[in-house]
Amino acid sequence: MAAFAARLADCDAVLAEAVGWRATDVLRGAAGGAPPAGGDPDAPDPAAVLARELCARRFRHGDEPPLRVGLLYAGPDVTRVVLAVSHLAADNNGLAVAAAELLDRIEGRDPRVPEPAQPRDIAALQASEPWRKRSDRAVDYWLTTLRSAPPMEAPRGIADERSPRFWRGSLRSRALPGAVGELARASGASTTCVLLAAVGSVLGALTGSPRPCLMLMCSNRTREPFRGTIGPVALEGILSFDVSPPEESPGGGGGEDFVAVVRRAWNASLLAYRHAQYDKPALLRGIERAGGARSRMHRTCWFNDLRFDRSPQPRRPGGPDAGAGEFSWRGFTHEQGAADVAFHVYDHDDALQITLTADTRVVGPRRIESVLRDVERLLTDTAAATGAAGGAHA
Repeated sequence: MAAFAARLADCDAVLAEAVGWRATDVLRGAAGGAPPAGGDPDAPDPAAVLARELCARRFRHGDEPPLRVGLLYAGPDVTRVVLAVSHLAADNNGLAVAAAELLDRIEGRDPRVPEPAQPRDIAALQASEPWRKRSDRAVDYWLTTLRSAPPMEAPRGIADERSPRFWRGSLRSRALPGAVGELARASGASTTCVLLAAVGSVLGALTGSPRPCLMLMCSNRTREPFRGTIGPVALEGILSFDVSPPEESPGGGGGEDFVAVVRRAWNASLLAYRHAQYDKPALLRGIERAGGARSRMHRTCWFNDLRFDRSPQPRRPGGPDAGAGEFSWRGFTHEQGAADVAFHVYDHDDALQITLTADTRVVGPRRIESVLRDVERLLTDTAAATGAAGGAHA
């Protein structure tokens, strides 16, 4: 690890000499190793504290590399490496590739990751006939999804335009990791899919749609040559799924009803990822010809799970985990790209943090908090019902 830290400093010196980046922007250290055994369980993880420090300000892409490195020391020894990477340099799956290569280098092995495809090679592949056919199928899927989806419209009474125009609310909940894990085990789906189903259900109730649409960022690594690429390889995906209870158990299935919704969301997400490789200008032309105004809200509601650890956690009924989450305002902005409503999910120590950024011309600040609490309540209530019906899960 010491050799790796020295190598990082050497690389930083090269970057500083080549393009003027400053070492203090790239490499920083902090005292503190792994939390001692038997220590205060509520004490903040030093790595998490350092990660928040590294992510506290936006990357200045003209003045610094898209990577910040932090080292945690226990005495003279480096015990942990913390990386903050710009979204313009890597997506989550790209970070997994980079982490595997990093571990190999730290342990003195040759990296297993193959040389990634270069942009010119990828462009040539995307211009090939097989790729064009794949794009055509994806565009057809998008247009069919948008044409068949019921109307989505936020009630006028919940808008409350402010300046800045976009507000972001955050709900930090210690009850959610266990609740989401319970539902993931019951449904056989991922924790991401459980959260997607909950957001879709609340969004459907908000917009009056029994089958709402949500936009996803889909990392397109299902085929070569993208699997070993560290840089961002993603395009927008769209999905729509039925959020109503199964017909055979109208309103009486409790947690089982929501488990059925989770499984529908899982199937819909597979379709979204399968059709997230396309010629974007061709897609936009197709949407415009099909009447883009009707489907505007279908294409401006987003869900993005930005957690690194998505493994199901055990549910602990009662105790400190059972209370409602802590709400706060995270930030305000005049710009939010092409999103009216955007849900993001983050790790936050022993809690899950869900944020909702909304255009106040569509969803006002007061409703932002209630929507987030609706998501939390749906997950905790259905997890409790599922656990009561099925007993404890291993």
